[in-house]
Amino acid sequence: MPIYSYSSFFSNLSTYGSLSADVGILDATNNRDSNPFNIGFIGAIGVQYDINHEFNVRGEVELSMRRFGASGESTRHPFIVNTKYDYKKTSLMFNVFTERNRGWILDPYLMAGVGISNFNETAIRDRYTVWTNTHEIEELRNSGSAFTWAIGTGMAFDIINSLRGDIGIRRIFIMDSGSPAAILSVSFGVRYTF
Repeated sequence: MPIYSYSSFFSNLSTYGSLSADVGILDATNNRDSNPFNIGFIGAIGVQYDINHEFNVRGEVELSMRRFGASGESTRHPFIVNTKYDYKKTSLMFNVFTERNRGWILDPYLMAGVGISNFNETAIRDRYTVWTNTHEIEELRNSGSAFTWAIGTGMAFDIINSLRGDIGIRRIFIMDSGSPAAILSVSFGVRYTF
C-alpha cells in the first residue's frame, strides 16, 4: 500500500510562465455592423501538478489585452452609411487546465476560466444623404468592467526541454448588461516550466 508523503506531492508540482499571441472575432455587440477582428497578447503564470505522468492539472493567473477594429460602408438609397468600430479589452482571468501528457506529438487539453474585463467600445456612424448632400454623424460609446468567463480546448507539444508550444481556441463571454460581447479566440504561444 503506497504511503502518501509531502515530498512526493511537491516533486510532482512545478511552476510555469506562458506568453501567447491571439487573434479572434468579436460578436454579439450592439454597436457594430460587421464582425471585427482582433490582435492581442496573453501572459500567464501558474502552477502545474503531474498525475502519474499521464495527466497534469494547471491553475494560472492570466492577463490578456485585445483590440478589435472594423470599418465598412453600406448603401440604402438615398443613404450611404460609413461605420468605424473600435473595441479595447483588458482581462484578468483565473484559469484551470487539464492536459493529457503521454508524450504524444500533440497532447490535448481542456480549460475553463473566470475573471473580470475592463472594456472601451466606440462606434462612429456617418450617414450621408445623397438628395440633400448632408451628413449626420452618430457616436456611440460604452465602457466599464464586467464579469467574464471562458471555455476552451487546444493542443500542446514539446519544443525543447521545459519549453512547450501551445495552440488553443476559446470562447470568451463578457457579461456587460449594456453591450454583452462574445469572442472566438485562437492563440499561439509557448509555455516554459521552471
